[in-house]
Amino acid sequence: MQHRLIAAFLLGVCMACCGCDAAREPDDQAYIIAVGVDKSDQKGMIDVTYVAALPVAASEGGGGSGGGEQQKITTEVTFTAPSLAETRNLLNSVSYFFPTLTHVKILVMGEELAKQGIGDVIGPLIRFREYRGTNYVVVAKGTAKNFLKKNKPGIPGSASRYFESMMETASETSYYLKTTLHEFYLRLKDADGTSYTAMVAVNPQTMEDLAARPRISGQKTEEYYVGDIPRSSSGANPVEFVGTAIFKDEKMVGMLTNAETRSLALLTGKYRRGYETLEDPLAPKHGINVNLRQGEKPDIMTSIVDGKPVVHITVYLEGEVTSIPSGINYEKAEYRELLEEAVSRITREEITHLVALCQEKGTDIVGIGYHFRNKFQKIEDWEGYAWPEKFPQADITVEVKCKIRRTGLMWRTTPKQ
Repeated sequence: MQHRLIAAFLLGVCMACCGCDAAREPDDQAYIIAVGVDKSDQKGMIDVTYVAALPVAASEGGGGSGGGEQQKITTEVTFTAPSLAETRNLLNSVSYFFPTLTHVKILVMGEELAKQGIGDVIGPLIRFREYRGTNYVVVAKGTAKNFLKKNKPGIPGSASRYFESMMETASETSYYLKTTLHEFYLRLKDADGTSYTAMVAVNPQTMEDLAARPRISGQKTEEYYVGDIPRSSSGANPVEFVGTAIFKDEKMVGMLTNAETRSLALLTGKYRRGYETLEDPLAPKHGINVNLRQGEKPDIMTSIVDGKPVVHITVYLEGEVTSIPSGINYEKAEYRELLEEAVSRITREEITHLVALCQEKGTDIVGIGYHFRNKFQKIEDWEGYAWPEKFPQADITVEVKCKIRRTGLMWRTTPKQ
């Protein structure tokens, strides 16, 4: 009898402790989908912008598919405070919804803050349980506040879908690369490589051509920094994802163009596919389009000669010809080899340029240092080698091997009659 009473008592305690006091209805919560952090004009302070998804009932108040102004499905608010934690408190003070950060998709750092150093911002995010390691991290040219304010995706459905789609489709061209909070933090703490993130900006849409540097011989396309792509459209979203912010320790030390970012993807094995437009080797006034993909991961061979690191990188490409305006039969073996050599040369020059830029900035964003670890028996010996100091003096050579595997829907090109 006594055992039955004890069991009944324990059952009652368990039932009392399993209540739903902490539960909240979805419509009672403000889902933060993006956070922007900028350097403040006030010393020791930061400007933090939150973008929240509005509940369905709130977003149905105006507009509609039949015309007029687009429905507003998000709202933005900016605070100035000494820390992210304090802005979290302030956010709760101005919203009758309960703010939750568990659905944040992207963290946007302002350019000025990134150049100053973002270690004090990134560190607390890793520790705070509401932020997830899968959150994407980008750097905004200008301010994060302006980027989030001007961003008008114009797509139906979830307000967070835009950020997810943009980052997940980065591999379609490799003109920008996705980086998660977890990946960024690991590289930030690791001396074997340095961090990088995608760049975002608001494009003025003036159609002004602001090419970043002269084209490589034989190349038809220009390369651009984020915000400089010549484009103009009515009512389109003015923001763009292009290029890469490169870091040394916790500070941003430079930007990469779209072409330089593609070279980074090739060196890190993250390149999926993309188009290359080059001069026709036998008729330079015409262009040839080749759809390229990475045949296999790059081969990075390392050695140490008289204390100096020596690196040879081999990149493998496979291509499909998608356009031959000149009508020359590049399907023939001897002509196909000319095209393969042209693609290999242009790609090699692009990658060599990127390597030289990284060595000049002293930042190993490729992660070449990881390939030297096996040269040392103890981690203490590897740390004593001081790779960050050795990297700028490393002897690095690049080789590109391209094979044209397919010729589209035509097996032989004939000249125009």
